[in-house]
Amino acid sequence: MTLMTWTFSPEHVGTPDAAALRRDYLDDVASRYWKRPATREELDEGLTGDGAELLTPPTGQFLVARYEGKPAGCGGVLLLDEDRAELTRVFLRHAFRGLGGAGALLARLEDEARGLGARRMVLNTR
Repeated sequence: MTLMTWTFSPEHVGTPDAAALRRDYLDDVASRYWKRPATREELDEGLTGDGAELLTPPTGQFLVARYEGKPAGCGGVLLLDEDRAELTRVFLRHAFRGLGGAGALLARLEDEARGLGARRMVLNTR
């Protein structure tokens, strides 16, 4: 039996994998909210000036989750003050759900927040 593996790595939000995952995240959230597919223009507008550039040390961190090397999900933490971080943009592509990645991604994001000095985490539910 082959063990499938998850990996999580800090990545700039502008890399091709991170940008595609952020777009898929926004598409998933917006399409469910509007009860219709989001348009390309709506997604472009939503990604412009969304503050994702703050998801890099020392103000935050963005992780790309990979399953067997394939980009499968993402998540970020953003410092709100000296000891509080916000959990944001947490997403797994539908094809990778149910494979144990969500809990592992959340645990890694909590570790990243602690590494940035956070003692508490709050959730951004949009």
